[in-house]
Amino acid sequence: MGRSDPLFRLGVDVSGTFTDLLLLDDSTGSTWRHKIPSTPADPSIAVQQGIDEILAKIRVGGENPAERRQSWDDDCHERNSGAEGSSGGFGGDSGVQRYSADATFASSRRWVMRLASWITWKKPEPLVPLELTVEAPGQIATDGTEVTPFDEGSFIERLRKIVMASPDAVTISLINSFANPSHEQQALQAVSKVLPHTPVSISSDVLPELMEYERTITTVANAYITPSVSNYLQKLRDTLEPKTDNLRVLRSDGGLSSVSLASRFPVTMALSGPAGGVAGTATLVAGQTRFKNLIALDMGGTSTDVALIENGVPRIRRETKIGDLVIKTPAVDVRTVGAGGGSLARVPEVTRALRVGPESAGADPGPACYSKGGGTATVTDANAVLGYLPRSLLGGAFKLDLSLAKKAVQNVADDLGIGLYEAAEGILSVSNETMYGALRLVSVEQGAGPLHANALGKLLGAYPVIIQPSPGVLCAHGDATTLLRHEESRTFIRRLGDVSTDDILQASSALWDKAESVMIHEQGVAVEKQVLRYQVDLRYIGQVMTVPVELEIQSLRAEGPTILRDLFEAEHQKSFHFKLSSEVELRNIRVVAEELKPDLKTNQLKRAKATRPNSLSVLLRSTLIFNGQDSRVS
Repeated sequence: MGRSDPLFRLGVDVSGTFTDLLLLDDSTGSTWRHKIPSTPADPSIAVQQGIDEILAKIRVGGENPAERRQSWDDDCHERNSGAEGSSGGFGGDSGVQRYSADATFASSRRWVMRLASWITWKKPEPLVPLELTVEAPGQIATDGTEVTPFDEGSFIERLRKIVMASPDAVTISLINSFANPSHEQQALQAVSKVLPHTPVSISSDVLPELMEYERTITTVANAYITPSVSNYLQKLRDTLEPKTDNLRVLRSDGGLSSVSLASRFPVTMALSGPAGGVAGTATLVAGQTRFKNLIALDMGGTSTDVALIENGVPRIRRETKIGDLVIKTPAVDVRTVGAGGGSLARVPEVTRALRVGPESAGADPGPACYSKGGGTATVTDANAVLGYLPRSLLGGAFKLDLSLAKKAVQNVADDLGIGLYEAAEGILSVSNETMYGALRLVSVEQGAGPLHANALGKLLGAYPVIIQPSPGVLCAHGDATTLLRHEESRTFIRRLGDVSTDDILQASSALWDKAESVMIHEQGVAVEKQVLRYQVDLRYIGQVMTVPVELEIQSLRAEGPTILRDLFEAEHQKSFHFKLSSEVELRNIRVVAEELKPDLKTNQLKRAKATRPNSLSVLLRSTLIFNGQDSRVS
């Protein structure tokens, strides 16, 4: 059954604590939800277990979809934890991941220095050791002309030390390859002869744009995680093969990618985890209500992600920061703070002041109330002590031990010299303030969430606070409803005063054709189901940074290149609160291809006729503690 006749979409969100699943019936809008503990050692185990369990919950026409492969082979979206787990190791043990680049770019480092960094800053290790870096013989000029031919024989001779090191992956990044990739292609052929089974990333494929350092580092990052991600995705595809032919992987910018593209360009999913929650908020809230300008809050077990949605569209940034490393790949502009349900609460000996996070109990052992060996108080334990959580989760399958939660929080109370409930409320207050700082970063300064949403709304002065149905699987819902996406770009440096409309259209025509072709042949999206958009990167002459703007071709044809200055200055004013009289320069042209949005049905919740629940629906009664006062919930 093809994509033109979808039936079911399955979204899977793998986080550090839980693996969430949401199955969506395209024809009716009905959904089934499931949540199970993650298996960090091998995430695919929890994915497979979760799929089997969620399919066991439903029956279609008297038949279980698990028994009919074609009944739900439209989509299976998965937030790739393989990328998340590996990307944090950039610059680690070169005996685990070893790469080569063309010169010394990968051994260079560019870092943002903070106050007193000259005293406290420890210079990180380079991504690629200099001894595993070789220079390619040959030279390309900035305009793409060949200055010196590529010498394959000499290059293969220089590769010997790389071959002897048995690298897991190889990076090829040559000067000015953005203008002419022929030498990189020849280098790729040479590497394939001496390392035929080693994955190779070349910069003219990963990031065909100016800025040699950023291009090289991004390509090295891509090569770094290629082996682990491709192995993980292949294992996942083999596991799911009896159930679906359409496994899709979430990108950092909230779009979807085929397994083949994700395996070749895993750097595009380096921060894909938070993107699912933002996509879910945009679909469920911005797409279904009158509220188009939103601050999305997704609180998980380890951290909390916040993002800004303007006019129903999440803000996208062109750079992604992982630790101290900045790589050029599009990502939803998400700010992450170490304040989640599993964040540990402690009282350091030196300050004797309560601290919450960024350390987390994770999935194993987890919060104390999980009864898995954890003894340190967490945000989840504080919520349990205050009565904000029921005695069991996951439909009764996951029991919470309130006595263990109280014991852990009491340790914090004893260290502070206060009462149990005061300590629990203090833990939540500190956690809320941490999240509040992140909310300001995505708003005025530039999940488990419903338990904290009202308090954060009060701190921020935001109204209303909207809680989606089943917020615990919000990311999985976003995974199931977002769309396939791909982009192509090239460097095109021109002063706006010297460029014509035809120059821009001619320079972008090849990008249009390539993006369209990739969507057809690698993503399985027919031409009539594609939407293609133009973007350009602009800057004032002399600036280092560029500002990306969306470009309507109709406007370009009608008003000419002057429309670009207007668009650029409006965005520059919005982002930096000023504009200049300096000349504007065009730097990059980009075509973004996306799947045409289908008309997905959403079940509307019926408004309750009574203000109090029916007595038959009450499972338990609890005492809530708020501002030091207890109240019986009846």
